[in-house]
Amino acid sequence: MTHLRQQGYLLKALAPKYQAIRVPASKSEASRLVRSSFYDSISTLEQLLTETAQEMSSKVGLSCLSKRFDSLPMWAHYAANAAGLAVEFKDLEQAFQGDKTGILRQPTAIDYQRESYGVTFAPQSHRSLFFAKFQDWSYEQEVRVVMPLAQCEEHEISGKVLHTYQMPKACVARLVLGWNMSPAGASAIQKLVKDNNPSVAISQARFFRGGVSLDPMPAVT
Repeated sequence: MTHLRQQGYLLKALAPKYQAIRVPASKSEASRLVRSSFYDSISTLEQLLTETAQEMSSKVGLSCLSKRFDSLPMWAHYAANAAGLAVEFKDLEQAFQGDKTGILRQPTAIDYQRESYGVTFAPQSHRSLFFAKFQDWSYEQEVRVVMPLAQCEEHEISGKVLHTYQMPKACVARLVLGWNMSPAGASAIQKLVKDNNPSVAISQARFFRGGVSLDPMPAVT
């Protein structure tokens, strides 16, 4: 029954116009609900599931993290071919302790699947809407935090709306500078850290023989 309650809480939080069937109090009541006329039209139910999934998706933002720092494709795709940087976080479970939806505001590892089934009638299939990707992306070892957009800050940049969430400064453990970052860029970041959050460590990523290692950066005086 837990997943049914969580689905109800999730609908109330993200798609309140879609009514969830209340959690049955017994097996006999569950059987009566399943035999009700509400379930006679499979096509109508499928359309309702699709609309509900789209409504929920439109109300959240995803913070996509990784368990690894040494993925070459990720340095190429997300850090300007290693001219950018990576941020290492700590204690995210304490900063994002979740809620009764079982989905929102908690770090959750991605489930990598060969096929995508979407939201179906199967219990907890709604989790695939937020925490499922194709198997080819498994090298990312992704962890996500799903945040309601209503709890984020809204900005308009070049005519587009951007939502952000202020990560607690205490959760920032280290910055990892890419091996193609310019010396001027590295110095600017070191000064920024010293002025704003000096407890944050800084490491320099090194690419050697097809692998990535980390070297500590000297402190800025």
